[in-house]
Amino acid sequence: MNIRQPIIIYLLTFLAISIIFKIFGIINAGTAEIFGYACIFYGTSVVYTSFGKKQKKILFIGSSVFLIGIILFLLSNFEFANPSRLVFPVIILISAISAFMLFLEDREDRYALFSSITLLAAGIILTLITGAPNFPAFINALANILLKYWVVLLIAAGIIFLISRDSRSG
Repeated sequence: MNIRQPIIIYLLTFLAISIIFKIFGIINAGTAEIFGYACIFYGTSVVYTSFGKKQKKILFIGSSVFLIGIILFLLSNFEFANPSRLVFPVIILISAISAFMLFLEDREDRYALFSSITLLAAGIILTLITGAPNFPAFINALANILLKYWVVLLIAAGIIFLISRDSRSG
């Protein structure tokens, strides 16, 4: 069985349960936040299953989907004065981090490293120019996220365990 089939089944199950819980008022999460969690789950799973297997396109997509999930989560849980000003910097920074994942996959790929560094610099410069959140505010928000949502890390560890168990038995 293809390893991506259980991932999609787990993802759809997660989405269905989350939407049902939302409808019945068991959880108080917005639609964007639920889809953010789904992207985090899917991206983590795809990166985990493709890393080290020379599947660069899939790794890039998985990294990007994971980071989009993080952005959806942040937008759902924190107040941004003007979130539309973040669109282009976020796209560039997601591309930079995903390119860096390609470099980690293949340390000989200097193009991926150069692309990552260039895009990271461009994203930071664009963030400073647009006046998006400053660095201390970002670190403070990140610390608050980690303190508030550490349980998500436990869930991610459980998902990775399930996927690794499925891949060993299949």
